[in-house]
Amino acid sequence: MRTTSDGEVSVPAALHYAAAWRDVPSVNKTLEGWSTKAAVAAGSTTDGTFASPLAAFGLSSEVAELIRDASIAGALLARGARRAPLHITVPRETTAAAAAWLEQGKPTPMSAAAYAAVSLPPYKAVSLTVITSELATFSHPDAQSAVTRSLVGGIGGFVDAQLLDNTITATANVRPASLTSGGTIVVSTGSTAAAITADLGAMMAGITTSQRSLVWIAKPLTIARIALALPGALDNGRLLGIPYIANGNSPQQLTLLDAGEALIALPDDALDIDVARHATVQFDSAPADAPFETTVLRSLFQENLVGIKVSRFASWWAPAGAASSMVVTY
Repeated sequence: MRTTSDGEVSVPAALHYAAAWRDVPSVNKTLEGWSTKAAVAAGSTTDGTFASPLAAFGLSSEVAELIRDASIAGALLARGARRAPLHITVPRETTAAAAAWLEQGKPTPMSAAAYAAVSLPPYKAVSLTVITSELATFSHPDAQSAVTRSLVGGIGGFVDAQLLDNTITATANVRPASLTSGGTIVVSTGSTAAAITADLGAMMAGITTSQRSLVWIAKPLTIARIALALPGALDNGRLLGIPYIANGNSPQQLTLLDAGEALIALPDDALDIDVARHATVQFDSAPADAPFETTVLRSLFQENLVGIKVSRFASWWAPAGAASSMVVTY
């Protein structure tokens, strides 16, 4: 079988042999898998781009560390989004009770509110990497802690992006739909003052819920460019009178959300950090769901490696009409 210079099976070769073994499902699946998966190496003190810089220079002053903004989900909870527990049915008001003026001596009219039940299934985001025991031992400061912080930050950025990305739909047992997926999607008409004004108006028109806790969300530069195009539109943390959240974790879009209609589950005890030296791992960006006889498994113990895995349970929900979003290039 043809291989690359480093001993890996080449993609064309894998596809060629997969076609030849079409009638043997296990072999065909293995060969096709080789054409679409990417082997992931462990971080060491000698590799050029992943982890050797941690050992060579340390992490406190010599290496510029990515500073991740505070969580968008956390900011929304502070802006009126309802904190909900995972996997427990909670009531949501769909129709408010009515009120009326009452003439003296007259009977009080009756009114009834309407409620619906909403349950947030638990979904898990995860990030896993492996470094050598030597890197964990000899780096200064501690590379294991630095990598763990990076994984935690990466999970936070991933969750925030999935929370708002209007292309994310629900996948059963895998992920929730974003808060914007059931809302109005506005197509940007441009970056001029007139175009931005029209687009913001279209986004506001797309909100059909109570509008009690409206908030804009975008990347900081998007907010700044709107401010340049529309002098006076931003004032004291508000865009057109509506508070905004400027956060680098936002997708490249402008979002308008009625936060008071959203349910967000981010339990404080649902962030797990696991460190293992005695485990068997598939070093693969797309590991086999059900490993079979040709799946390559590697022992962390035998190869003097340390595995670090960070997982985060999260879930959210918003009704249709609670969000508008617009992909922007500014």
